[in-house]
Parts: sequence; structure tokens; C-alpha cells
Amino acid sequence: MRNVLSVDSPRALHRTLYELLSGAQGKYLVTIAGCNDCHTPDYLPTDGQVPESQWLIGDSVGWRGPWGTTYAPNLRLVIKRLDEDQWVAYARNLKTRPPMPWSSLNQFRESDLRSVYRYANKIEGQVLIRAREGKGHESRPDPLPPLSRSSTRRRRVVTKSSPVP
Repeated sequence: MRNVLSVDSPRALHRTLYELLSGAQGKYLVTIAGCNDCHTPDYLPTDGQVPESQWLIGDSVGWRGPWGTTYAPNLRLVIKRLDEDQWVAYARNLKTRPPMPWSSLNQFRESDLRSVYRYANKIEGQVLIRAREGKGHESRPDPLPPLSRSSTRRRRVVTKSSPVP
């Protein structure tokens, strides 16, 4: 059996193809920009071998450095709470703690931000499933100030100003 794309007009066909290609571009950008490195549980330790249904759901593993400890939020929930234009404005103006490379995100082209938005909204799977297991956005700890300790797992981020253990 062949897959058939049925549309009512050339304009609808153009829109459908644009959305399909935009989603593929969004997946590509999420992958090469390293979004999964922090926002997908177990992505780095498993060399990226995490089901796509669990991509971008946040993590309770903290990143500790001179700024304190930060936790990656569930981007799928963040994006679901915003419409596409709000996401573009949010991404363009985000200023946050390390290790989030917000200055790079601020420089994404508008079309790329829209592609990421569309992709994140199309990922199959339950957005909150990891939160119920204590590993998603809804259960992540609040950021900690410098020199604070947390009982959750954390990664130590080595910066030029911090000594190597």
C-alpha cells in the first residue's frame, strides 16, 4: 500500500509540505544544537540512544558551577504553553544561567525557531511521563545559588575559572 497525501488545493499542498519539512528541520536543529544533551534524560551517558518520545522532557540532573546549580526544563511543556510567535519572542529574549547557551539560541533565525517549535509539538509520546517518574520538568528542583548543595544527582561543569578535580 502506498502512502497518499490528500490536499484540497495547491496552497494546502504547499502548507502541508512546508510543515513536514519544517518539522524535519526542527529535529535536525534540536540534534545539532545539542538541546538533547541537557533537556533529555540519559542522552549523554547513552550516546544519544534515547527514544525520540523522551526527547526534550527535562531532567532532574543538575549542572553545578560558579553560578550555582541549574536544571534543564521540559522544553515540550514550555513550548506547549506558548503559541509559535510567543516561542519566537521567548527564544529571542531568553537570558538564563549556564550551561544553557542562550546567547546562541538568541541568534537562531526566525525560521529555525519556528521549525524547532513545530518539531517539539509533533514528538510522539507522553510529555509528562518522566515527571511522574521524578525525572521531568514538573519535578525538577529549583536552581540553587552558588555553594549550595542538593540531594539530587548533578554534573559538575568545569569552566576556565574552576579547578579541574
